[in-house]
Amino acid sequence: MIDQIETLLKDHYPKNKGFFVFGSSVYKTTSSQSDIDVVVIEDELHGQSKTHGKFDFQFVSLESFLKQVKKCDIKSLEGLFTDLKRFDFSVSKEDIDWAQLRSSISEKSSHSWVKAKKKLIDQEFYIGKKSLWHSLRIMLFGLQLSRHKAIVDFQEANPHYLPIITGSTNWEVLQGEYKSLYNQLHSDFKKIQPK
Repeated sequence: MIDQIETLLKDHYPKNKGFFVFGSSVYKTTSSQSDIDVVVIEDELHGQSKTHGKFDFQFVSLESFLKQVKKCDIKSLEGLFTDLKRFDFSVSKEDIDWAQLRSSISEKSSHSWVKAKKKLIDQEFYIGKKSLWHSLRIMLFGLQLSRHKAIVDFQEANPHYLPIITGSTNWEVLQGEYKSLYNQLHSDFKKIQPK
């Protein structure tokens, strides 16, 4: 897969400065319909998206990517710590402003929880369920980042994936099943990650 991406980028976007794979390919939650999501570091195409077969490329400038890493943006941190990447520039955990981790992770996880409720009420069940799962995954990754200064297990949230995806489509039922876990993860995160 990495070789395919490198070949596509060399052929179509030779000015790229690197890339990372994110999403279900990294979490190992792919299905036969899954695309492969890739962030490409390319200044001139910043903000654009392109599709090449099963590969969905999202373009971001190097400056923006480095700012997002510093601000503890979870997607960018996933890119930093995944093995499915190639960078033509230097970036490391020393570039992260760890003081921003608590607010960044809490905000993103909370946003996913709220999105889950909205999408399920609007009967967009798959998106709603995935958002619910992401709210837990993001918090679990936040805990890893607090403890290890890295994401060390991209599959930690997977035991919750199938039960959520194949379970009830009713928000009240799902909230009853997962609210206590969601609250516990937030509580654990606040205990170990200072403001």
